[in-house]
Amino acid sequence: MKRRSADCTRPWAPGGAATKFFWAPGVFLLLGFVFGASAEVPAASPDTYFAGPVQVAVVGKESRSIEQLQGRRADPLILRTQKALTDAGIYKGPLDGVMDVELRSAIRVYQKRNGLGVTGIASEELAIHLETASKVDVLLGRLDVVRKERMAAARQALLSNPETRHLVNVAISEVANPTRNPEPCFRRPTALCLLTETSESAKAIHKTDRRDWALGEILAAQAKAGFTKDAMATVRRIHDPRLIMVALRKIAEGLAHSGRGEEALAASEIIPDVVKRADALIAIATIGAAQEDVASARKAALRLTQIIGEVEDPVRRIAYYTKSATVLSRAGDADSSRAAMRKAEDLLRVGVKRAQRGTALRLLAAARAAMGQPAEALNVLKNVHGAADRTPVLVAVAVAHADAGQMEEALDVTADITSDRYRAVTLSHIGIAQVKAGKGADAWATLAQASEAAETIKFPYARSFTLSRIAIAFSEIAKAIDPRAFKDAVETARRIKDDQMRAHVLWTLWAERNREGDEAGATRTEALAREASAAIKSSLSRVWMFGDISSSYVAAGEPNHAWTAFLNALEVAEGVDNAWARARALSKLASTLADLDRPGQEAAVPAK
Repeated sequence: MKRRSADCTRPWAPGGAATKFFWAPGVFLLLGFVFGASAEVPAASPDTYFAGPVQVAVVGKESRSIEQLQGRRADPLILRTQKALTDAGIYKGPLDGVMDVELRSAIRVYQKRNGLGVTGIASEELAIHLETASKVDVLLGRLDVVRKERMAAARQALLSNPETRHLVNVAISEVANPTRNPEPCFRRPTALCLLTETSESAKAIHKTDRRDWALGEILAAQAKAGFTKDAMATVRRIHDPRLIMVALRKIAEGLAHSGRGEEALAASEIIPDVVKRADALIAIATIGAAQEDVASARKAALRLTQIIGEVEDPVRRIAYYTKSATVLSRAGDADSSRAAMRKAEDLLRVGVKRAQRGTALRLLAAARAAMGQPAEALNVLKNVHGAADRTPVLVAVAVAHADAGQMEEALDVTADITSDRYRAVTLSHIGIAQVKAGKGADAWATLAQASEAAETIKFPYARSFTLSRIAIAFSEIAKAIDPRAFKDAVETARRIKDDQMRAHVLWTLWAERNREGDEAGATRTEALAREASAAIKSSLSRVWMFGDISSSYVAAGEPNHAWTAFLNALEVAEGVDNAWARARALSKLASTLADLDRPGQEAAVPAK
């Protein structure tokens, strides 16, 4: 390298002291960022700067010489960093692939904002972090656009319907009553007082989305407890018009749960969005069938078939046809069920794209299995090749065989299920069916297979769920054939890692042992159940679990155990202080009281 003449000298005064150096063009800027971070610059002679290709800046694992910088040779890694920081709105400089003071400062800003080590140095790891964040930001931006479009569409749909336009309001400013005293409600709870308290708690939730979430659960409980007018008033407090649509569906479902099928159907009719209306009708029909309200189930299913043509997505239309066919079959309307299935099959032939065909076939096959036609289901399954579509159908077919008493056929189909999780759950169902058929030894062997399959499940929650089904199946053996199976049930339950699920199963086993008169076993199981309950970190989760247990006891005809579970939930809920969690916890309690069939009445709660 040739030295420049003396007329290229320039003054430089770090810290205020004037100094002269001999400079190559561009080195002034480079030394600024090399030494700028330091308060002191080490003494150096001119020869230091001109002795061969000096390495001036280290970037990641690469470095650049003065010759490279003089030629303005772009560094690909630096260029990537510049582009990404520009997209992030942090860097405003040129996209030239050359490190400078502005870029180094931008890197430091980004690193500090994202909790990274603040070095100001570009690296491959930093570039990847920047590019990934940029892609996420773009995706979130697109999602935000879609969200706004859907909110606008939902708002317009609500405003276009005379029966729902009054539900769309400007934001309501609410303040909770600080002088209220909730203690009397916890001493003598009713659905009404619990819902009043939960409504007040919701007023103290500051985040709009969380408040809307809580209000959705409150209005569902209000409808279930019979307070329809209150539920509609709660709808008006919801900010997001999309959630108003969901709220209207929840009101219809709540009315169906409370046995008011006609009112549920009337409530579904005012839902402007056809998909939400169809979802409500499916729920009403399914609830009616479960409650053996054949008339309501049939009416809702037939009404669904009348509006399916308004749904744009052909696969969704097939799903609605097959669901209505299943409900109509359970309701004893074979002709209407067959007609719905024919429409689904016709739509499959002419209206479904090749890429969606597997999903559509799975829906048809699953419906055949649910209607007790396993052979027809397997025939449809011959044309389904993807494991994701085949597995749920194989499960449904195996369950249909088991429920029909065809145990060998059920086990043969289960052997084709490649997923350990679904195979184990299906085996537990077959085991229960074998118990009901009086085949205790076979049931025990089947559950042994299920337990073996469960051991290979990798995902913790999936494994916990599978073990919960196996534990319940063992309790069925204990009740019907051999009480010693309770020990297997409890040991299986103790292997469940999920605290809430383990507690739920253990409380169920406690009730079963009580029912069978096994006082010593019930006492031991209760201790384990309380230990598992105490391990649940979230108070809201504990309330939810006890509420679910109470409702399951109601369904099993065990009101005493149901009240015990409810009182456990009540005790936990009283200590919840967070407004969002408290609103949700109390709405769950009100919903549970509705299941206990005592809305508006005092519960038999002992005085504290």
